[in-house]
Amino acid sequence: MASLANITTNDLTHRTKQCEKQRSWGIWEHFNRLTGWRKSAFINTILVFAVLLVLISLHVVVWAKSGSLDGSQIIYSGSCLGNSVGRLNTFLHLLINILSSLVLASTNFFMQVLNAPSRAELDRAHEKGNWLDIGVPSPRNAFRVSKFKTIMWLLFFLSSIPIHLLFNSVIFLTDHRDANFSYFVFDESISTGVAAFDPGASLSIPLQDLMEDFEYDDYDFNTKIWRNKTTLGISRNTFFETAHVNRSRTIQTTVQAISNGTWHKLDISTCKSIYKTDSCSGLRKYRNVAIILSGSSGWNRSQLWDLPADESSFWDAHVPNSENNALWFAEVSEENDSDCLMKIETVLADNGNDMINHCYNRCSYSIGLHSNDSDVLSYQLFGTGITMASVSTRPQFDNSSLGIEYCLAEPLDTVCQIGLASTLLLCVSFCVLLKAFLCLVVITQLGKETCLVTIGDAIESFISQPADYIPGSCLLDQKFLRAHGNGNGHRLAPGATEWEPKTHRRWDAIPKQIWFSSYFIFSIGLGLSLYFSVRSYMAEGCLLVIFRQGSFGQDAGNNTISFPQSFAPSFEMALFIANAPQLFLSFAYLAYNGLFTRLHMAKEWSAMSTRYKALRVTYPVGQQSSTYFLQLPYRYSVPLIIISITLHWVLSGCIYLLVMQGEYFAQFSQNGPLRSFTALGFSTKSIFVMLTLELCLIFIPPIFGFIRLPPNSIVVGSNSFAISASCHISPLVGQS
Repeated sequence: MASLANITTNDLTHRTKQCEKQRSWGIWEHFNRLTGWRKSAFINTILVFAVLLVLISLHVVVWAKSGSLDGSQIIYSGSCLGNSVGRLNTFLHLLINILSSLVLASTNFFMQVLNAPSRAELDRAHEKGNWLDIGVPSPRNAFRVSKFKTIMWLLFFLSSIPIHLLFNSVIFLTDHRDANFSYFVFDESISTGVAAFDPGASLSIPLQDLMEDFEYDDYDFNTKIWRNKTTLGISRNTFFETAHVNRSRTIQTTVQAISNGTWHKLDISTCKSIYKTDSCSGLRKYRNVAIILSGSSGWNRSQLWDLPADESSFWDAHVPNSENNALWFAEVSEENDSDCLMKIETVLADNGNDMINHCYNRCSYSIGLHSNDSDVLSYQLFGTGITMASVSTRPQFDNSSLGIEYCLAEPLDTVCQIGLASTLLLCVSFCVLLKAFLCLVVITQLGKETCLVTIGDAIESFISQPADYIPGSCLLDQKFLRAHGNGNGHRLAPGATEWEPKTHRRWDAIPKQIWFSSYFIFSIGLGLSLYFSVRSYMAEGCLLVIFRQGSFGQDAGNNTISFPQSFAPSFEMALFIANAPQLFLSFAYLAYNGLFTRLHMAKEWSAMSTRYKALRVTYPVGQQSSTYFLQLPYRYSVPLIIISITLHWVLSGCIYLLVMQGEYFAQFSQNGPLRSFTALGFSTKSIFVMLTLELCLIFIPPIFGFIRLPPNSIVVGSNSFAISASCHISPLVGQS
């Protein structure tokens, strides 16, 4: 029994393996039995399902991590100082554009198949004096074929729009920029151990501490004299009992960090570029800053001030009279409360009507970074306003003689993130799912109908069943029909026509309207790239400066687009603006692909005028060959797909959605995901690369089109009427 059981088990295992092998071979045999466009349709369907599988996998990962399929989730976090976030973001967008281009190529394939008319549809069009296009993507055919084909064609077309508008924003980059910072003025003696006594050489109380007990009647703003010294005394005592303790601790921590070498040394020009007013863009790499003055011994109160006895006695406890002090000035940021604040504010434009976004650096005038002098920064150490309040007389010192050596800045390790917009991904996945379903429907339903997909299919049909409405007009060409035959083709007088030898080139197979419409689309894209490139050049004045600044592709360090406050885009509008060029580029790619399709079709047609050549058809018979492509062989279609992927990827870095976080944007409404402000970033380098690629690509079709066609060939293009006229067999051939 045990042996019988063992034999039975082995037999079942062997039979199972045999069935699996037969099943796998059956699928492969079924694939091999497919002919013509159906084999390529099967491959394109697999590609669409592969993309769908990738998207479903992303949904599973997101759901497992967050428990939700909507909203937005962070998928990666890293330091903004490094480039790990930027590199990963670039790779992910390259992957997105590969997937979207594969879907676009598959969609283009099926739309061209659905455009292909049957012989009955061709005859109906010809009887009305019209023609259809054979072998090329053609909106002309879309509404002249069966309702099934038209509906499926429209569904393929409409389901592509959300993919192009949303897919590139499924992955987005977050940027973090702080606003508050502490500002110190030391001299070089700080590195030699000279003490740093708060509040510095100005002997002033910070404004926020003074205002707690301040009344305007207590101070004469004209004479700069205190009328009520009691108020000043109360404010000063309160300051030294409370805020001074924390300020002194922060100052000593700063001195220790400088001594340890953890702060970075910056030259004056770099310091200005980060902290001055006209280039303030938030704090990304550095936060607190210390300006280092020339001098190795510090300042001494007895030499700098001539104070009354009561004032001198008060300050002895805080700033010793005869001890050197390395601290000249300090503005300390505590709990996001500082006079040094770099942020975006809404201000009235110069025209007096519009509100615009303006970067405001409240501390720059105290620092003196508003000065355009690149050698010496002038600053207000001893201002006359209430921020420098003192009953003392002006110091016995000329601050214009203070020279600045360099700056020290505290590195700011902010966190940048890569987010995934699950809601957008859900919309894209639905569209891809719809396309996958449409692919299956087309393969199963359209397979029952004989469509003239290739020019070989049309030739075979017209030779097998000659059209009886234009016999003897075999010299009709595309140009003549477009000039005289639209709506009137069936009335063209048949008969002998005088042969005029002409030299034709491949571009003659493309109607002028197609050349014009295609290059009109190309010129719009080229014009936009050229416009933004010129704007970048005018802003910087030098190409070398442009290529030194910013990064290629999506990067948080690139500039953002400024909008008037009245036109500040919502998250949805920013999404549309960032991705509308992707949709436009897809139309441009289809036009570009169409030009090459027509050029190659002219080559294939003209080759039949020089020698006998087997037809390339969907259902081959005899010496006919089965077509593995519609019109463009892989040596053309694959490079075109690579070009499409490259252009979409470069374009995704030209203008993109940027999610901004941090106090720098605190004034704005949180219109983006993850409680953030949404902005539009742009890369000048990417714009220039895009412009260069466009300039190179627009010259390629005319170069291919310049190739001469064989002599004594008739240019029919994709015109079904002209193809039909050329396919009438001579009666002499029939008799023989």
